[in-house]
Amino acid sequence: MSFNALLNRKGHFWEQRYTCHGFPNSDKERALNTIRYIHGNPKAAGMKEGFFYDFSNYGTYEQLTTDGITQWHPAFFELGPSLSECADRYKGFCRRYRKIGFKASPL
Repeated sequence: MSFNALLNRKGHFWEQRYTCHGFPNSDKERALNTIRYIHGNPKAAGMKEGFFYDFSNYGTYEQLTTDGITQWHPAFFELGPSLSECADRYKGFCRRYRKIGFKASPL
């Protein structure tokens, strides 16, 4: 605010205000890609070798565990006819994760 006052400006100093646009629950491919992207961040950053990370809910997807908070996205349930097959397919989907330019179809 001080710099804006010195420059006789108003608004955000560094750049436009950040905005985020959601996507509909029906876009299942985008949902799975987004979840995988979040789960893959520690791996992509070189913090971990795999997807398991203390502050991630990846285990609830791969090992069908519960943390008392996570709810599986409806797209997860469409990966297979049973929960164990959904988990196996999600695990395989995550193995194909690439840091840049991923667009693998989960189904």
